[in-house]
Amino acid sequence: MFFLFQRLKRTWLNSHWLSILVGLNFSVIAIFLGRQVQMREHNYLQKFIQSDFQGIEAAFTNQFNHKISSLNRMGNRWILWGEKKKNLWQTDTYSYLDSNPYILALGRINPNSQVQWVIPTIETQNITRSHQEIKRSQKR
Repeated sequence: MFFLFQRLKRTWLNSHWLSILVGLNFSVIAIFLGRQVQMREHNYLQKFIQSDFQGIEAAFTNQFNHKISSLNRMGNRWILWGEKKKNLWQTDTYSYLDSNPYILALGRINPNSQVQWVIPTIETQNITRSHQEIKRSQKR
């Protein structure tokens, strides 16, 4: 019996199947651990992107709300000044356009949805002139 066990042990250890079995086991373990690392990294990146998105969304919302409230304050000032103080409107509009370069023009529209006046930025004055010329040519 001892002889048979020794022979079996010797043939198993000398066999190529042992190396294949050990290699497969290590491969399965490596694939499993690699997948675990990949899943943790994916979860970490998702959380990181989500927190980044929330920060950007909050900053954008705050900035957008600030701009809307400043436009509302400007509108309230214009209501208080009335139609007679157009020079105050223009001065207020120019200062607002100077501090907010992404706005192309500001103007006043009456309750009948007719444009009373428009103050464009320097970049958009050519566009406004072209628009007025098109309006004049359409009325003829």
